[in-house]
Amino acid sequence: MCALWDGIESRDHLFSKCAYSKQIWSFILHICSIERDTLDWKAELQWLCANLKGKSLLVFFLKLAWSSFVYHVWEERNRRKFCSVARSRDSLLHCIREDYKFVYKISL
Repeated sequence: MCALWDGIESRDHLFSKCAYSKQIWSFILHICSIERDTLDWKAELQWLCANLKGKSLLVFFLKLAWSSFVYHVWEERNRRKFCSVARSRDSLLHCIREDYKFVYKISL
C-alpha cells in the first residue's frame, strides 16, 4: 500500500497518481502560472523534457522544483514507512520552498 495516501505503491502512483503528491505538484505548477492537470509519470517526464529547455528563470525554477518535488516526496514516503512520522502537504511545500532559498543564497 502507498505510504502517503492510498493505492498500491509504485513509481507511477507515488509521483503522479497519489492524491498527496498530485496536490503538491499541482501547487508548484500553479505557482509557475502553469494551469494544466498533472500527468502520469511518463507523460510528465516527456512534458518536462519538451519544455525545460533554455536558460530562463522559469526553466531554472521548474528544474529545481521537479528535483525538489521528487526528493521530498520520496523522503516523505520513507519517513512514513520506516519512522512512522508524517508531515502535512504544507510542511512538505515549506521544505521545497527552503530549497529555493538555499539555491538563491549560494548563487549570489
